[in-house]
Amino acid sequence: MLGAVQPPPKLLIERLSDGDVTCLRLMGTIDEQFDAPGLAQTIACRYLVLDLGGVDRISSFGIRQWIDFVQHIAPRLAGVYYVECSPKVVDQFNMVANFGGPGYIVSFYAPYRCESCDQEKRHLFRTDEETPVWRAGQAPATTCQTCGNKEDFDENPAMYFNYVAQQPIQAIPPAVMQFLRVHLNYGQGGQRKLRIEKRIEGRCTYIKLSGDLDSDLKPEKLADGLEGEVVVDLGGILSIDPVGTAHWRKLMRTLDGKTGTDESVERISFIAVPAVFLERLGKPEDLTRKGQVLSLIIPYNCSRCRATTPKLVDFTMHGDELRAGRVPRIKCALCGGPVTCVVSETWFNRLQTLPQPQVTPDLKSTIARLTAAPAPQTPRSTMAGPAMPTPSGPAPQSGTPSWSPQPMSGGPQQPQTPTWTPQPTPSPMAMSGPRSTMGGSLGQSSAAFSRPDLRAVSQATSATPSAPLPPPPQGIFGKLQNIPGLLPGLLVVMLSLSGAIVYRILATPAGRSGADWKVVESSTPKAPAWHDSKFSGDGTKFVGHSTLAADRNDALERADIAAQAELVGKLAEELETKDPDWRKVIQPLFAPTQQALKDELEKAQKSIKPTDDPATVETQLAPARDHQFELQKRAAASFKQSLGDASPPTQTQYWEKRARTSKGTREVGFAASTAIDLDKAAFDKLVNVFRQTEAAAKVKVVPFFPLLAMRFDASVRGPVVIEVDDSSPLAPSGIKAGDIVLSVLGREVRTPSDFAKQIDPAVKDLPSHDLVLKVQRGKELVDLKLASTKAMPKKGPMPVKKVGK
Repeated sequence: MLGAVQPPPKLLIERLSDGDVTCLRLMGTIDEQFDAPGLAQTIACRYLVLDLGGVDRISSFGIRQWIDFVQHIAPRLAGVYYVECSPKVVDQFNMVANFGGPGYIVSFYAPYRCESCDQEKRHLFRTDEETPVWRAGQAPATTCQTCGNKEDFDENPAMYFNYVAQQPIQAIPPAVMQFLRVHLNYGQGGQRKLRIEKRIEGRCTYIKLSGDLDSDLKPEKLADGLEGEVVVDLGGILSIDPVGTAHWRKLMRTLDGKTGTDESVERISFIAVPAVFLERLGKPEDLTRKGQVLSLIIPYNCSRCRATTPKLVDFTMHGDELRAGRVPRIKCALCGGPVTCVVSETWFNRLQTLPQPQVTPDLKSTIARLTAAPAPQTPRSTMAGPAMPTPSGPAPQSGTPSWSPQPMSGGPQQPQTPTWTPQPTPSPMAMSGPRSTMGGSLGQSSAAFSRPDLRAVSQATSATPSAPLPPPPQGIFGKLQNIPGLLPGLLVVMLSLSGAIVYRILATPAGRSGADWKVVESSTPKAPAWHDSKFSGDGTKFVGHSTLAADRNDALERADIAAQAELVGKLAEELETKDPDWRKVIQPLFAPTQQALKDELEKAQKSIKPTDDPATVETQLAPARDHQFELQKRAAASFKQSLGDASPPTQTQYWEKRARTSKGTREVGFAASTAIDLDKAAFDKLVNVFRQTEAAAKVKVVPFFPLLAMRFDASVRGPVVIEVDDSSPLAPSGIKAGDIVLSVLGREVRTPSDFAKQIDPAVKDLPSHDLVLKVQRGKELVDLKLASTKAMPKKGPMPVKKVGK
């Protein structure tokens, strides 16, 4: 159920995509529940960065799942880079062969301990720097920043630094290095650092903290000169260590003591408070009597694509709903699937102790101006990386703006009230919101990711370059918007008077007229001809349309996927016409899945009654439409992988924002269309990509066709056998047409050329070694064994071993 609250899963995965780079941040335990094939299916990028600083345990079964994940993704990527590997992860690199595959460790943590302070520390080291000490198997000397005494290395240095010492230094691609600098605070030559930005307006001081809350926080230095209203933006906090906890408490005690002096601190307001901060430092004594929380970042987890999406919630307006267990209902920012709120019992308990915020209109407007102001251009050391511009305006809100009543453990149960929806416009408390989602085409959409200043990145890397920003409001409404604090105040009054305002966003029912929907905004003044669903091209334009969606990026993604599915379908028709072998072997492998999907859609259509209202129609059609979209998305991702390094076809996008009023309720939605332009030569070139054959050991194979991805999961992406000669040395193994070859002697096979390169040497080694091929045969994963010629039986094929489904 959307908005449901569940305990945090063992492993949380946050995702961010920026250009050619996708980063996955893993936190928790990697065990047998880690879905390697499912996660690998969602990776569609050139470079993958894996942030493993939050991995605190890896089980034996988890190691196996992890290695499967790396083996699935590595062959189709230009590079895999591991950053901030925790000590538990470093141990696995040292002990488990091929744990990281061909990936490169960029940075890792080393464990230290201060005996004087009785505290454990972790220091981050970079492998792309000159590090002669640990490369020689010795631990670099470090000094405790709390007491000044020498710290002791908490492991055997020769063993701990074994893997990274043998790893040769290699150049990191500029795109990856830029990503690390922008999103992970990596400097030109140093590790990630806590970054502090300060802005002042009148008697209000705004402080933004980004990075790890650790010994870099200097309480005396930060508290010096603070007075009046203090606003602390915590949205960029990534982790909190024991030293950072102690320093934070000292800072708060210092500010709490500034009373009745020349530098008196009247109040401390916290905005964009992440769950990790509230759990660790959310006690009343940690916030002090002057502290109040104005907004929270609530994490959600998607069981479908395993992404974590944060949601910014204004605590000043919705504190009562949150305490009663009513959390916002949203959809996954990556796949649009259902998500569950994942917070701990400690988070619930902290929530109940938070005081009701006291916010004046002046403070609201001041926070709005401070968070929207550009960052001061002060010089920064290279250790902290280049100065980042602070984005202007509120953070976009992800998901459908609605609330779901849920029982909240750890808090008092209150009577249920009708489900309600806050105004879509965020209040000034939401100025440092969670990292906004970036929808895009063919796997380029990304879930929100808890990193500093991501709002600026999401604006700069919009997945819809052809879509201009909404024009500024005109008329009296536009003038009212320019009065600071007026509209938020009016919204509060309106809500209190009306009781409940609900915005419903419904897709246009199939087969029903959308004439009552009016276009209120569009990406271009005039809609292109191909936006019409009745458009019929000349065979060089492949068009996909979305249903009406709540989010513009969601509509654009659905249109992109639909257009690529249209193109792939036309490629299949052409291949069936030109290639009898392809029609005989490949087409039957995916045809049943296509037919089942068609039957599912027709059944849903037939279930609609003429008297059904739009909401009922949408509910009945949604499962079939979502299933169709998921299968088409898999086919589109496979199509992109098939292109390799070749440039994907050019896409043109168009979107419309539509609105209507029905029974006194305003409904808003987005519709999009995508066109792919290909001339005949380019289309024929794509056809030939999937017609190319490779022959090895008298066995012919062709590339994996994208429509097969609608039937098989992401772990099945090998070449397909279309012909086996009776005299083939592989014939005794039982290999046959229709088998999808996955590996030869344990080595993954992705393309026909991979098959040819691996089969010929393997056959030559048959006199001394057995040959085992792993193939997908229908629903079953099968091992085909060809014994060495010394032990080969005189007659009959070797038995086929079925190893799973």
